[in-house]
Amino acid sequence: MGESGVLAPEDSVELLEGWIVQKLDKRPLHGYLVRWLNEWLQANLPSDWLMQCQLPITTERSEPEPDLVVVRGKHSDYRERHPSGGDCRLVIEVADTSLAKDRAKISIYAAAGVQEYWIVNAIDNQIESFRDSDGALYRQHQV
Repeated sequence: MGESGVLAPEDSVELLEGWIVQKLDKRPLHGYLVRWLNEWLQANLPSDWLMQCQLPITTERSEPEPDLVVVRGKHSDYRERHPSGGDCRLVIEVADTSLAKDRAKISIYAAAGVQEYWIVNAIDNQIESFRDSDGALYRQHQV
């Protein structure tokens, strides 16, 4: 839609289940947590995995832009396409103002084949971890 001119580059939106959804403003705490997690994950990733920060992944009906994603492969693997859910080992959303929206994404990521989904819940100071997708939802949830 951006390429066709329907959306401008400065429009802060993402595609979720066929709907164009406005992204929420990011507070300083959100930025701090994303940067900290990015640095920590980068330092601990195996060489055949990549970090992606606030860039799209493609699912059947959505193109969310998670805060952080650990994807399989090399940078050149994604020159012509965004990672699919099956390429994603871990998707992380940092929630300080977006908790309800990020929880609504659980089924999107599970259906897309994302192996693990974390919500870094800055409101309640906890990490919500979802694993083991059955194709619709995650079987394991841990706080």
